[in-house]
Parts: sequence; C-alpha cells; structure tokens
Amino acid sequence: MWLRRFVSARLHAPYAAEERFGLVAAARRADAEQETVVIEVAGLLIRARHYTRIQFEYARMSAILAYALLVAAGLWLLYLAFEPYVRKFWPHLLIGWTRLLSGRVRDPLVGRDVLIGAAAGTIGSLLIASRQIIPHLLHLPLETPQLPVALVLFGTRYAIDGALETIVRALGNALQVVCVLVFLRIVLRRTWLVMVIGTLLMVPIAMSGTFAAEQLAIELAIALAGIALVFGVLLQFGLLALVVTFYTFLTMEVFPITTDLSRPYAGASVVLLLTIGAVSAYGFYASRGDEPLFGRALLD
Repeated sequence: MWLRRFVSARLHAPYAAEERFGLVAAARRADAEQETVVIEVAGLLIRARHYTRIQFEYARMSAILAYALLVAAGLWLLYLAFEPYVRKFWPHLLIGWTRLLSGRVRDPLVGRDVLIGAAAGTIGSLLIASRQIIPHLLHLPLETPQLPVALVLFGTRYAIDGALETIVRALGNALQVVCVLVFLRIVLRRTWLVMVIGTLLMVPIAMSGTFAAEQLAIELAIALAGIALVFGVLLQFGLLALVVTFYTFLTMEVFPITTDLSRPYAGASVVLLLTIGAVSAYGFYASRGDEPLFGRALLD
C-alpha cells in the first residue's frame, strides 16, 4: 500500500508542480491587472470633476471604472497571450517582474532592473534632446522644438493624474515591444533575424512622435539608437527594466524640465527630478542586497 502511494506521488509530482506553477502565474497576472485598474481609476478620479448630485456622480464613476477595466483587460490579454512563449524563448525576461509581483521589493535583481531602467530612460530622454543638441553643434538649422503636454500646467491634480497615467502607458509600451519580438520569434525562429525585422518595424513607430522631416539623417540615427536601447534593455535585463525605462522616459516627456526656478512649471521639474532620483536610489539600495551600500572596506 505504501509503495503504491509512493509511486503514485512520484508519477503525479510533475503534474502537481506544473499545476501549482500555473496557479501562481495566473495569480501574478491577476495582481498586475488589479494594480493597473487601481492606478487608472486613481488617476481618473483625481483629474475628474465631481458632482454633489448622486445620479451625476454615479454616471461619472461608472464611466471611469469602465474605462479602467477596458485598459486593464487589454494589457492583461496581451500578457496572457504571450507569457507562455516568453517563458519558452526568453524565460530570464520575467524573473525580475515576477519577483516584484510576488512582493520581493528588496530583491537584488529587482533593484538592479529598476536602476538599469532609470538609467536607460534617462539616456532615452537625452537621445530626444539630441535632436536639438546635434544640429546646434554641427551648425545646422535647429529643428522645431516639441512642446510638452500642457495639461500638467493646469494644477496639481492634473500633474498627479499625468504621473499615474504614465505608469499605465509605460506598462503598455513595454508589453507591446515584448509581443512584437515574441511574435517575430515564433515566425522567424532566429534571434538575429528577429532583431533586424523588429528594428525595421519599430522605426516608423519610434519616429512617429518626434519626426519633423527637417534633419532626416539625424532623426533616423536617433530612432535607431533608441530602438537598440529598448531591445538591449529588454533582452539583457528583462521586462521590469523595460517598464522602468519607458516610465522614466515618458515622465521626462510629459513634465517639462527647467533649471530656472522662476518658471511657473519649476515645481513640477523639481518633483520630477526628485522622483527619478528616489527611484534610482531605491534601485541602488535594493540591488546591494545584504552588502554594504558602498562596498566593503579594503582593509577591515
């Protein structure tokens, strides 16, 4: 009797482990969806105009919740569709992400991905700024400057909504990049070919927000550098690092940055810089694990 139980347990152990793994993965997907809904609802509630009449407020709350659920469902479907293939082709891409969703916020790998993402996002912002810097250094005609979104200048609640909305945008952009690469990997089966075709597909998307048709060579070089940065961060460090990269880059795009404290948006610039500094400091602190922050002394 005991032998039959032992053999049965051994035979069913892989299936039980697979079932447990599937349940854990499903729980993590559900947690990500819930967090997306909460972030989206919080941002819309802060920005929305509220009413004292119950029927008006009920209609406004229903519309906000419906929109948040629609956005979260779209992201959840993307993640649900491509996560098995990511685990098959590039399983290391989800390590930091799954550890963060598991609540291991002080995990060194999570800290490393956050720190890398903050640095890569800053580099991406510098690439966009180079659209003005490079022509100036080469004594070429300057491109038409792009103005940030004026909505953040309307008040604090709009700025908070912009910061929360950027989290959802960063997650959506990162998942879209992952889905494109995974789909190409399924079809083409060779990583180098995936990179080439993926770059060609991403060039119009990368240039759609900044293309001014004034310095084509410079803009194309910047777009290619940005695509290489995104692909490098994703394949080398994973999904979490790419999400932080997009968030850092998009916040610098949404919020204007200035060193002139007399400007009306100087407060938003200070808050933005402090936020990026805090995220970087957290990444550095978590990445050290149990080690001293600045390393061990050479001579104890």
